[in-house]
Amino acid sequence: MKDEKSHLESKTTAGLLNPCSGEAVRLALKKMGRETSARQAQARALGWNEIKEFIRSAGQGLRADRERALLCVAYETLARRAELVALELQDIEFWPNGTGQALIRRGKTDAERQGRVAYLSRETVKWLKIWLDRGKISEGPIFRRLIGRDEIGEALHPGSIAKFGCHLAANSVAWIMQYHKITCLG
Repeated sequence: MKDEKSHLESKTTAGLLNPCSGEAVRLALKKMGRETSARQAQARALGWNEIKEFIRSAGQGLRADRERALLCVAYETLARRAELVALELQDIEFWPNGTGQALIRRGKTDAERQGRVAYLSRETVKWLKIWLDRGKISEGPIFRRLIGRDEIGEALHPGSIAKFGCHLAANSVAWIMQYHKITCLG
């Protein structure tokens, strides 16, 4: 490599053109870039089967209850991290048939600030109600941080959702993620 560089430098110093700067070389490199793209393949998203496996294997306690509810709500609403942590109890409507809806008030793609409504299935409503009941959440932010094992803190920060995704991958469904080549959401 060093010899090639010094060879090109000596040709340039002597007033000769760099052979790599020609049009033919430029076009060949462009073609090579099209044929051998460095773009990474899109990771496969979590599906409902993987989420059901997580729900089954999440364990016990407040952290598991919160993670179940968070994952179900995130999956069904397609909410971004900031939208998830901005959800408040007043944004959720539970219906008599066991389903419900969530009002996503603030969204990155919502230029008019109109918000959007997302359907919540019976499964999601079930886990959300369990989290709200066990966490004794009756108003304000739905998804809150935990202090120790059983104390509820203030609203989660969007960065905490990324950590949750990595925690999910590392502990609960690592084998699913390896099998399906799913990457940790950041």
